[in-house]
Amino acid sequence: MYAIYGRQSLDKKDSISIDVQIEFGKREVPIGEEVRIYIDKGYSGKNIDRPDFKRLIEDIKKGIITKVIIYKLDRMSRSLLDFAELIELFNNYNVKFVSCTEKFDTSTPIGRAMLSIVMVFAQLERETIQQRVKDNYYERCKRGMFGGGGAPYGFDYKKITLNNKNASVLIKNEVKAKIVKRIYEMYANDEMTLGQICRTLNEEKIPTENSGKAWTSNVVGRILKSASYVRADEDVFRYLEYQGCLMANDISEYDGTRGVMIFGDDNLNKFKDLNGYVAALGLHEGFLESNIWIKAHHKAFNNKQINPNQGNSKTTWLAGISKCGKCGYAMTYKCSKLKGKEYKYLRCSGTTYNYCDRKEFLNLNEIEDAVIKMVFEELKHNKKKYIAQSNTDIENEINSIKIELLSIDKKIENLVSKMMEAEDIAMNYINKALVELDQRKNVLLKQLETTNTKQNVSDTFDLNSYIKKWPTIELSEKKRFINNYINEIIINEDNIDIAFK
Repeated sequence: MYAIYGRQSLDKKDSISIDVQIEFGKREVPIGEEVRIYIDKGYSGKNIDRPDFKRLIEDIKKGIITKVIIYKLDRMSRSLLDFAELIELFNNYNVKFVSCTEKFDTSTPIGRAMLSIVMVFAQLERETIQQRVKDNYYERCKRGMFGGGGAPYGFDYKKITLNNKNASVLIKNEVKAKIVKRIYEMYANDEMTLGQICRTLNEEKIPTENSGKAWTSNVVGRILKSASYVRADEDVFRYLEYQGCLMANDISEYDGTRGVMIFGDDNLNKFKDLNGYVAALGLHEGFLESNIWIKAHHKAFNNKQINPNQGNSKTTWLAGISKCGKCGYAMTYKCSKLKGKEYKYLRCSGTTYNYCDRKEFLNLNEIEDAVIKMVFEELKHNKKKYIAQSNTDIENEINSIKIELLSIDKKIENLVSKMMEAEDIAMNYINKALVELDQRKNVLLKQLETTNTKQNVSDTFDLNSYIKKWPTIELSEKKRFINNYINEIIINEDNIDIAFK
């Protein structure tokens, strides 16, 4: 069925009436074809919120309409963005589109070409709007306003009027702020791990931001990496500057009262690296002393997690890649001794945070035997695929190490150039950063040497011989072998699923 749509805002002498629009539309309909008329009179074209137009969209989605006819493009919408989205909708439902006076017909090559031009301009409009929103967001944050989204744990936010414009600012939540202070003190002064902090909070039934959810290392880690809480003074300025932040305020404004807003490019990750992010003083007051904040923040950022595909267990090659099928948390190694005999198990780490009710201990040897049997079966059936994958992984690993080494050399060069003008406080951070960079560089050089000497898996690889030797192979070699072929192992209550690479 064909559809003819007409729209008129106001009756004017020089405007095209609804009747004329419909008449032009009927000329485009083949003889004998069924037609349905849609009319919106007294509605503007600035948006698509019109009753009969909505009815047209509903009929398209029902599959009733095969072609839409209008007198002129602006009868559909004056918004290029809306128009582009409508054309996308038409394409999704295989609906053709015709503009009578402009000869815009998507069933013809010239019509599709015109559509492409329209879509290009629509994309330009989208990107312009996105950039405008982003610029506005940056400007608000630079002036200390809360950028939006959920307030950091320990704060609420309220709407205010600032320079005749609506704005949001953070307000300390007294109850939650005490919990934040306690988290920082436990981590900085009591030398507690993230897991120990989580267990303490969960045992005391202290609620998280999301009621009913348990405290996890990720939740606590995000709190410890936020700069919103600190009473920002000169030490904080120096610390953030040498972490690579772009400072929106002068050091003279860091008077030890206000918190800090960290914002930047979505492609970055401020919970891993502050380099390239903007630091601006907030309109809100901080409530953590700078010394405890810097100590905890620095510790949190240097608490690097082991790559889940490497694992750091000295007991099982399943470490780092095995997950609980019920909650998604890692399966961790447990060991117990009874009458001099050692028993090895796997258990869901989600139980540690009271996040999973899966209490059973799984026999480690039985799980390892089941997994390796599945791995060898997979390799037998897809040997060539995994040989190629293994060689590619080694090349990628070498390239990744070389890229990080270049990045470290650049950071060291920048820090050395700043040493001449640095004050005593800054020198402490520079020296510490240089030591850490040098240590990381030495680790990478050793990794590069090891990786370069790896013997690539080749077509001559004897899988059957390897299977026989498996029980006597070193644990480190087992880990390397397994991580060449497996992304993740899901241990369910009644079966095991393996995600192969």
